[in-house]
Amino acid sequence: MPRVPAGRRLAVLSDEELQRLQEEQSGLRAFSQPADGDVRAELQAFRQTADGRDNLVHRAALGGISEAETAGLSGLSRTTVRTILGKGPAARDSERQGGVPCQSAVGPVDEAPAV
Repeated sequence: MPRVPAGRRLAVLSDEELQRLQEEQSGLRAFSQPADGDVRAELQAFRQTADGRDNLVHRAALGGISEAETAGLSGLSRTTVRTILGKGPAARDSERQGGVPCQSAVGPVDEAPAV
């Protein structure tokens, strides 16, 4: 039997506590390893709710809803909202590399981008 270092105590579990702990761990393993088909179904359901996200963010901006409020209501980060609107880091990087700023996916743009 291994020696316990001085000042340390061993936790002694009753048979019932040990069984409960083993059942909890077994349940966690089952939860953390869902069936492959279950994960695919969840991903497809998520995709259906996520489709149209960018369009909705553009509509919110056109409706006068602030970026911060759009982020709060949608659960998206403000950086994601700004990126969708063409104001985030991806848009700035594109402009620095000579790209055209992102345009709204809601409808046609009235003015040509400044060059």
